[in-house]
Amino acid sequence: MGTMTDQIKDGGPAFPSMPPMLEVQADGEIARVGFEGMSMRDWFAGRIAAAYCADRQQYNALMKDRRDCEPELYVARQAYKQADAMLKARGETQ
Repeated sequence: MGTMTDQIKDGGPAFPSMPPMLEVQADGEIARVGFEGMSMRDWFAGRIAAAYCADRQQYNALMKDRRDCEPELYVARQAYKQADAMLKARGETQ
């Protein structure tokens, strides 16, 4: 298991529908309720993966570097790698 410092910075919610609230449960535990939406990291990765797959030349160029894994997994890994770079660049400008 990773530590808190190993936790991926996901950019926060991409499409929050309501602010999360804290609610005291019957057993006394405090729980977060409300839907925060997908993370910015997931949103970026999804858009990048879609772009890779929508353009045959881009997809073929990407697949040239693929090593010993299924194409779908490779696309997903590369999309998250790009998403992480986007979040890093985004943090540098804020």
